[in-house]
Amino acid sequence: MKQFLFSSIIACSFSVSFAQEGVLDATYGTAGIVETTENHTAYAIAIQTDGKIIFVGSKWDAAIGVNFGIFRHNSDGSVDMTFGTNGTTSFDFFSASDEIKGIEVLSNGKIMVAGIIVEGTTRKLGLARLNADGTIDNTFGTSGKVVRAIPSATNLDISSMKLLPSEKILLAGTTDGYSTSVIIQLDASGNLDTAFDTDGIYTTSTLSTIQSLAIQSDGKILASGASTFNAAIIRLNANGSSDNTFGVNGKYTNSTMLFGGLKAFVDLTPDGQILSAFGSSASTTVSYMKLTSAGVLDNSYATSGVGSFNVAGNDYPNAMKALANGKMVITGSGYINSSTTDGYIARVNADGTMDNTFGTNGVTITSIRPTEEDNFLDLEIQADGKVVIVGNQCGGSCRYTSARYTSSNGVGVSEITNNTIAIYPNPVQHTLNIQAIDLNSIENYSIITLDGKTMQSDRLNQTSIDLSNLESGVYLLQLTSIDGTIATTRFIKQ
Repeated sequence: MKQFLFSSIIACSFSVSFAQEGVLDATYGTAGIVETTENHTAYAIAIQTDGKIIFVGSKWDAAIGVNFGIFRHNSDGSVDMTFGTNGTTSFDFFSASDEIKGIEVLSNGKIMVAGIIVEGTTRKLGLARLNADGTIDNTFGTSGKVVRAIPSATNLDISSMKLLPSEKILLAGTTDGYSTSVIIQLDASGNLDTAFDTDGIYTTSTLSTIQSLAIQSDGKILASGASTFNAAIIRLNANGSSDNTFGVNGKYTNSTMLFGGLKAFVDLTPDGQILSAFGSSASTTVSYMKLTSAGVLDNSYATSGVGSFNVAGNDYPNAMKALANGKMVITGSGYINSSTTDGYIARVNADGTMDNTFGTNGVTITSIRPTEEDNFLDLEIQADGKVVIVGNQCGGSCRYTSARYTSSNGVGVSEITNNTIAIYPNPVQHTLNIQAIDLNSIENYSIITLDGKTMQSDRLNQTSIDLSNLESGVYLLQLTSIDGTIATTRFIKQ
């Protein structure tokens, strides 16, 4: 019986594998850029397993005002006219200003969004759920919507959203004018989960703001943000209590003082390494670091655990992602002159040096309109490794824009030689997809632990495998063809 291993995709061909990465992808939109012509904004992005791209933020309606806005594009950047109404779905709550700040695509294809709504003068948490086609899911809450008041949150804002393996919802942000932060856990129906910090709401002044969340494989929660004028990361146990084994009393604080809109982000590599990026609009550099699982700097990384780069003028980060190969991608904005900003994307090697195979010395600057502000706000990595950015272009009014950059390293896709079979995403949360030239030639699949125990095994009769009931960890996927050929690859279940 023949056996062969999957190999990691580096590029589609030798002609591509040595090309400089981090350049605008000409197959996306117009010369790599998508612009909307209407006054709609976007703050977050999600990429579906079929490659379609969802942007979320706000939709302007002259009669009603600012509503939740969900916009879907095809993988080439064109508007997906099959979604909602002409590619857009919007929600109105109380005929006031409503903005989405987070999105998660559920295992059944439905779309959950969360953000801030205003009722009278009170800012509240609002959630909405859509069916896969963009229609409102009336089985969720009231007519597809849930409203939650957060006690003592005088100026609530939401900056991060994560979906737990149980499909509970984790949200984080600030509660009262950037002095106290909050982490909220909801069940799949949008109700406060009282198993989390007794009432579903964790409030702390340890961090004045939270910009991002990361969920470890053991269920512990990392939250990054500002602590006075320092970048900081805290870790909670899965039940919402402080994990005092991390850093000092559950908190790591960087000693670099940063003033003016400090932001800090955290993410995890598939094997659990903790990476972070931080900076402020008053700083001329963007910094990044690596922590050990104990919450101290990894001195083998960059210079004593911390590195930095300069884009142009005052630079600050708005999002970052850890890649499967230990690299990280950072996006944000930089002041090219005193009045306008340009977007940038940067890539850092696994050892903390700048990745000079990406852009120019590891950085690409993009000016969509030179006389207006270009703010890159969020990013996602496609299955093929390309990086999709979303942000807003402002000049009198704001409208969302997007850019896509060539990239192939750390994409988390595995393939059989000659590109005949590929699996994605890797790491995977719920559904592992299989792409094959001849899927009918694959007869069976098995999910096997590294010590040889079979966890799932069945005939392969569709293009995806449901892993919702599989515990987090590293596994082998074994595919058996009709002629007895076996192919095996590793994947990570988050």
